[in-house]
Parts: sequence; C-alpha cells; structure tokens
Amino acid sequence: MKYVIPVLSLIISVIALAVALPRPNNLGFDYLGVIVAIISLATAFAVGFQIWNALSLEKRLQKLESKIEAENIAKIDTLEEKLTNDFNNKIKELDTWSSYKIDLVTGTIALNSNRFNDAFSMFVDALRFETVLLKEFNKDMGDVLVFSISSLIDGGFGIKITDSNQQKYIIETIIDSGKEELIEKIGIIKSKIFQSEASV
Repeated sequence: MKYVIPVLSLIISVIALAVALPRPNNLGFDYLGVIVAIISLATAFAVGFQIWNALSLEKRLQKLESKIEAENIAKIDTLEEKLTNDFNNKIKELDTWSSYKIDLVTGTIALNSNRFNDAFSMFVDALRFETVLLKEFNKDMGDVLVFSISSLIDGGFGIKITDSNQQKYIIETIIDSGKEELIEKIGIIKSKIFQSEASV
C-alpha cells in the first residue's frame, strides 16, 4: 500500500509530460515508447502486488483463524473446568446435606427409642456435617443440634462413650463447630460421658 502513491505520482507525471510535449522530433527518441514501457511496468507491478497481497492475505487469515481457534479452545476449557467445579461442589453440598439429615433423623429416632448413646453419637456426627455446610457452603442450620446435644449432656441419661477414637472424634467435632455452648461442656463430657474401656 505504501508504494501506490509514488507509482501514481510517476504515472501522472509521465502523462503530464506527454500532454505538455506532444511528440517532438528534436528529442532524438520516441518518448511515447518509454511512457508505454513505464505504464506496462507499473501495471505489472500492480498485478504482482495484488497477487502477493492475495497470497499473504491467505496466510494472515490462516494465522488469525489459528489464533481465534486457540482462544476459543482456551475459553471452552476454562468454562468446562468452571462448570465441572461448580457441579462437583453442588454434589458435595447435596451429599453433605443428605448426610446431615440422615444423622439428624437417625439420632431423633434413637432418642425416641431411649437409645441415648446412639442418639448422642448421631447428633455429634450431624454436627460435623452442619459445620461443613456452614464453613464451605455458608448454610446456617440454626441451633437445633446445640440444644439436642446440650440436653443429652445435661440430662443425666447415663450416656457412656468408651472407645478412645470416638471420644477424640467427639471433642474435635465440637471444637471445629465453634459452638461456644458446646465447647464449654467439654469438661462435663470428659468427666461424665467418657469412660475408659477398662472401667466398664
């Protein structure tokens, strides 16, 4: 494109020369032949430039197509990864919610059947899922479990937990929950509910 203006200037200059000096015999040569040669050369140059431009345009289009394709693939991969993460998070949330409900219902059934050990264990397990729902998914389930667990601790139902792993799990779950009312009762749990297997 940068050669078009100089070539046009040259052609216009030659045409102006031809109009100003219409074929005099005293120049010693036929300048019209020179003009025709220059115009032919300019035409050949213009045609060659168009061919080169067409070929380079095809290469540029291929590069542009490759770039757009690479960008689209990257966007699709990012979107697919985001959708996969969202789907997995939703599945985890639903699974946690389901486990929470199952433990809550099972604990309530055990409580109504006077199986206080089982009820206490189920409520503590439900507390673990409730903590996950709150911390990871911002779902606040209220204080239903705090009330139920506190009632079992304070109610004198003769709950005895002898397994050391279960005892550790209960303490860790209560601390992780951040429920101050239950954390304050850890001393009571250790003294009244926890017993060693040897003493049973």
